[in-house]
Amino acid sequence: MTRILLRRTLSTLPPQSLHASLRNALITDTSGGIEHYQFDASFSYRDAIFLMECKKRKSLLTGIELVHYFASKILDYALAANRSGSLLKMRGIFMSTQDTGDSGHVYGLSFGVRVIDPSHPPVEFMLSRLPDTEAALRRSFQKLQRKVDTDFVNDLRNSPFSVYKDYQFLRGRWDKVAGNSRK
Repeated sequence: MTRILLRRTLSTLPPQSLHASLRNALITDTSGGIEHYQFDASFSYRDAIFLMECKKRKSLLTGIELVHYFASKILDYALAANRSGSLLKMRGIFMSTQDTGDSGHVYGLSFGVRVIDPSHPPVEFMLSRLPDTEAALRRSFQKLQRKVDTDFVNDLRNSPFSVYKDYQFLRGRWDKVAGNSRK
């Protein structure tokens, strides 16, 4: 049986000129033998552990490279869990102030990572801002929400690319009805 321990490091908030650190280490087996990786936050919900990474700066890496790196850490844990026969699922949430582009979102969907950046609000946010008069659009977003949570590795009924295309289409409709038209 796989041993899982989330280690949290807490520190007081320093003056704004310094960088605060609140990181979580997921202590469990990895496929590559790394002792553990650190994440900005983590939580468990139902049968999954969600690992979060937050980027609030321009990086030397592009947005998609940051998504790739984050997803690779999750995959390292997921492969080890799969090999050990564990039913535990690993999912990720990657939030960035830097646009990750279309490719970053499709890649994230492919490996169970929700990508949130300034150009791509989460489905839940758009649902919460829909006018009550938009019942059909609300149902479409709810259907999209279920698709976004698909395990694309083991469930081949939908492709990450087609789900992202649905997201883009519904995002355009949402922009028009919620008064968020992009200029």
